[in-house]
Amino acid sequence: MAEPNLNGPILEVHDLKVTFRTENGSVPAVDGIDFAVAPGQTLAIVGESGSGKSVSSSAVMGLLPSNADVTGEVLLDGRELNGLPNDELRKIRGNDIAMVFQDALSALNPYYSVGWQVAEAYRLHHDVSKKVARSRAVEMLDKVGIPDAARRADSYPHEFSGGMRQRVVIAMALVNDPRVLIADEPTTALDVTVQAQIMRLLDDVQDEFGTALILISHDLGVVAEVADDVLVMYAGRAAERGTVRDLFFRAAHPYSLGLLGAMPRVDVPPKPRLTTIPGTPPTPGSITTGCPFQPRCAYTHLVGERCITERPELTPRPGEGDHEAACHLGRRPEVIL
Repeated sequence: MAEPNLNGPILEVHDLKVTFRTENGSVPAVDGIDFAVAPGQTLAIVGESGSGKSVSSSAVMGLLPSNADVTGEVLLDGRELNGLPNDELRKIRGNDIAMVFQDALSALNPYYSVGWQVAEAYRLHHDVSKKVARSRAVEMLDKVGIPDAARRADSYPHEFSGGMRQRVVIAMALVNDPRVLIADEPTTALDVTVQAQIMRLLDDVQDEFGTALILISHDLGVVAEVADDVLVMYAGRAAERGTVRDLFFRAAHPYSLGLLGAMPRVDVPPKPRLTTIPGTPPTPGSITTGCPFQPRCAYTHLVGERCITERPELTPRPGEGDHEAACHLGRRPEVIL
C-alpha cells in the first residue's frame, strides 16, 4: 500500500452514470457512483461480474462505445474529462491516465513486436525518433521484469507466456509515466505465483513514481494486500465505501459480508464450508425500486417493506470516519447474526 495523500485527490468522480441505448430501450449500467484517489494511493473497486466495475473504469478513460450515455463529473487535477473532444481526450489517455486491461492477448496486436507496440505508445505523446522510442521501450520492458529485454523486444505477443504478456501491457501503460493507472482485473487467468509477481510489480511502480492506482477486482485476497480504500459495487451502485480495514473488519453491508464469507481466510476460525450468496445478480435496469440486493439478502425480514420500496443511499457509519454503507439495516450484519 502506498504513501499517504499529500496533495489531495488527483482523480475525482462524482455522480457517474452510464446508460446504454439498445434496441430494447435504455439500459442503466452505472447509477451515480462517487470515488476519488490520491497520488501514491490504491483504490480497489470490487463486486461480482456485471456490477459495473469495468464500465465505470472505461467511462473514466472515455473508452465506451458510441451507444453509451455518460453523465457526471470525471475530474483529473480539477479538469473535467467527461465530454472532452476525442482529440483532447487522446492527449490525456495513455499519458496522464492509463489502463491495464485484463486480457493481455487481446490488448496486444499480434502483427507487431511487443517492443514496437510499447515504443509507439511512447511516440504517440512524445516527439522523438524511432531510435529513442525503441530505447525507452526496452527500458520499460526491463523495468517490468522481461528477461533479456533488448532481444525480447523483437518478439511477438504469442511468443510470451500469459504472465509475460501482462508485463508487456503494464510496460505499455507505464511508458509515459501516467499519474493515474487503472488496472482492470490485471491478474485474471494467471496462476497464483504470477498473480503475486504482477501485484508486486504494480506496488513497486507506485513506490517509484507515486502513481495513483485504481484496481478493479473480484479477488478480495488481492484487495486485502494492496488497497488503501475500497468501493464495493452491486448492480451499478455503491453498496459500501471505506478503508480496507473497514471492509474486512467492519463490513456494514450484507453484500460485503457475503463476499467476505465466500473467501477463504486464515485470520478467523475455519468454517466447515464457505458461505455463498443465494441467487444471482440482477440484470441491469431490472430493479427500479427498493434495495437492489433485497432479493438475495438474508436480513430483509428485519427491516420489512422499506427494503422493497425505498432505495438506500450511502450513509456514514457513526464513529467510523468516512466509512459508508447503502443499507436500511442500521447495524452491522454480523452483530445481528
